[in-house]
Amino acid sequence: MLTDTTHNADDILAVAPEVIVADSRIRDLRHRDPSKEGTLVIAGFFGRGNAGDEAMLQVLFEVFSPRFRIVICVDEYGAYPGFWDWYPYNEAIIAHQNRFELIKSIADPVGVLVGGGGLAVGFAAAQVFIARTQQLPTALAGVDIFELHKHPRAAPVLRTWLGLFDQVIPRTSRSESVMRALDMPSLHGGDWALRLAADVAPDLTVDDHRALVVLREDVLGEAGNDYRAGMRDLLSQLAACGYGPVFLPFSPEDERFLTTQGLVDGIPVERAWWNARRLKQLIASSGLTVTVGRLHPMVFAAPTGRDVASIRPPHWIGKRAAGMGKLTDMGKELGIDQFESVGDFGLALRAGKIRPAQTSQVEAALARVDTALDALHTLFAEYVPRAVEPVVE
Repeated sequence: MLTDTTHNADDILAVAPEVIVADSRIRDLRHRDPSKEGTLVIAGFFGRGNAGDEAMLQVLFEVFSPRFRIVICVDEYGAYPGFWDWYPYNEAIIAHQNRFELIKSIADPVGVLVGGGGLAVGFAAAQVFIARTQQLPTALAGVDIFELHKHPRAAPVLRTWLGLFDQVIPRTSRSESVMRALDMPSLHGGDWALRLAADVAPDLTVDDHRALVVLREDVLGEAGNDYRAGMRDLLSQLAACGYGPVFLPFSPEDERFLTTQGLVDGIPVERAWWNARRLKQLIASSGLTVTVGRLHPMVFAAPTGRDVASIRPPHWIGKRAAGMGKLTDMGKELGIDQFESVGDFGLALRAGKIRPAQTSQVEAALARVDTALDALHTLFAEYVPRAVEPVVE
């Protein structure tokens, strides 16, 4: 796995379009790969170093690449410099998400998979629409579904969008309920990152007194002082209970946030956000993981049997309170305790009530993930690629 530690979190630059477009492997798509059954296009919030999204991609790549050649669609303008050297990009074909001729350029397409994660309505629409014109299977899977009660007039648009997919697989019960309200078929799945394998790097050792703290980056504005005070209180309460706090950023933005908020002084930082497997190994070898606003630390921790807790960021109140929706939903899916404040968490910590995810719920979620992946295998493998005349640039 990746061991590079040279990335600078302050160096968030756009990737020059020619970097991806000039990838010589794009030309390989005009010819069939005799060792594969066809080519599958996967689109998501990839290439940015967000550990949760990178974890989902790794799982999908490992499930489908033995059977299909994989094209990973990314938004090259927001991608992190050097992402093409990360796994699995270095073993796949990379294409810009808005490369309109992509699907028609593939000699043996089997379909388009969008997800997972909390993707906006219309995400990767160009590839989805073109795939439908080619009568290719499409799936929106491992995702959250737009909530109707917040936007009641959106139902017709949402039905149109979701109707473009042969298979819709929401990752939470709440999203599945939206599909039922729309009277549209779906399969309740889970978050793909539940199946992420942990690294086995020898430099990491088990430390039951290590507490990993994940702070989601944000724009704090006037809430900055209260937020910083709350996070310092969290660190103090962990230390008072015998834990050694360690920051674990899940994205380059998270790492930069720690610095700009002046929270790093005296607290170790594990910088490996580009390597999701190492993050999972760290979580599996630590006594406790606490996430403040980030969803995927819960998902990484759930199958490990290690203590985990989620705390609502102190400034997520009023209109901002909706930001907790995804975390609350995932907490319910996996049986992970959610705390409304650092104070509430501290009370539970001192009482010895912080616990792992609930085993029965995690096992059920893993089974749903496996069922969903089997369904996608069936959807894409049953399509027999037609002989198409690829577009010549």
